[in-house]
Amino acid sequence: MNIQLVSNQPQNYQKYLDCLRSELPFVTCLVSTQIREDQNILLLFPDQYPTIEGSFLSEDSKGKTWYIIFNENLTEEQRCQFLNRGIDVMWSFSLSKYEFLAKIKAIFRLMERHHLPEALSYNQEELVLQMATQQVYVEGQEVILTASEYQLLLQFMQHPNRVYSRDELLVLLNNQRGTHRAIDTHIKNLRRKLVVKNREFEYIRTVHGRGYRFEAKPNE
Repeated sequence: MNIQLVSNQPQNYQKYLDCLRSELPFVTCLVSTQIREDQNILLLFPDQYPTIEGSFLSEDSKGKTWYIIFNENLTEEQRCQFLNRGIDVMWSFSLSKYEFLAKIKAIFRLMERHHLPEALSYNQEELVLQMATQQVYVEGQEVILTASEYQLLLQFMQHPNRVYSRDELLVLLNNQRGTHRAIDTHIKNLRRKLVVKNREFEYIRTVHGRGYRFEAKPNE
């Protein structure tokens, strides 16, 4: 996921960038004075009001980008104008760090529900993850995963070949106080449950000194 903070005075909003980078390390964050339409979430600050007032936001990006504006002394008429021009949500500067992060995570969940396929399948349906029922099958046989194992596998299968550190995986499980050993145990159990009988292959590989990655060629 990508988040862009749009402001001509980025130093005034550094706390939001620091918060995102420290609490959501698997998210790519940047600050810019120009809107980039390849982002999942755009956070627009008050100095960008004239830019938004001048034109409608790109319809091409609306299907994949959430436009969020921070509300500072806007009148009802201005709020309506911004919403009519493509702004999705308005937030207050009074948000606490925890509510800010919770709102970002909620948007990610909504985006995933909208864009995810019904199932993820690899290697001629050797490994299948059904989204709606949260069921996982290996060579046609269902395997029972814990909630944490399912969340890890879903993240891996959505982003094959990406390396995740243990700290990132702890954040994913909302277990920042957990230990690296806890992640290693989850991975060990996942590997045991994802064993393929007909060949020697591990879907989840160890990247020494960095973490873990999911290795597989998806079905064409």
